[in-house]
Amino acid sequence: MLPRNLSARLFAAALGLTLAASDASAQLAINFTAPGNQFNNNNWSLGWRFNLLQPVSVTGLGMYDDNGDGLRSQRSNVGIFNSGGTLLVSTWVTNSDPLNGFFRMASISPFTLNAGNNYYIAGTTGPDNYTWNDAGFTTDPRVQFVSDQFTQSSSLVFPNAGSSGVTGWFGPNFTISAVPLCSRV
Repeated sequence: MLPRNLSARLFAAALGLTLAASDASAQLAINFTAPGNQFNNNNWSLGWRFNLLQPVSVTGLGMYDDNGDGLRSQRSNVGIFNSGGTLLVSTWVTNSDPLNGFFRMASISPFTLNAGNNYYIAGTTGPDNYTWNDAGFTTDPRVQFVSDQFTQSSSLVFPNAGSSGVTGWFGPNFTISAVPLCSRV
């Protein structure tokens, strides 16, 4: 039998390794090999609608950084909405957040999204560029891109408009990992 304080330390270490492993397995929801069109013509709450093919744990929210040298606005508010327009999770992405591909990614407390539901991700553009019709566009196998979405606004709001013929308005993005077994219902 282990002493009580040693048992607690071993449990804490195991929990830390589990959390580190889940962060290491986090994947970008969308990615591309090269930006397509880049532009900014207004203040937008823009992003894209998606479905999930299996439950996921959202571990980070991010915003496109066109040159990888920081957001001109210094920060962007990014969030995920359900199909009814309710904001489920959000955070501010700043220049101090690490770059993952073309996106500055802010870590968040893991948040579970269920499969079979429509979700919308949006981010505030301010003076920052966004991109669309990107070369080598892919999604994580658990994520199904549905359409681009936008609303003219300087604050984070539900992006209720869309257009045809455009693959995304990629400002916002998110990282996901598998839902831990203890969280599944």
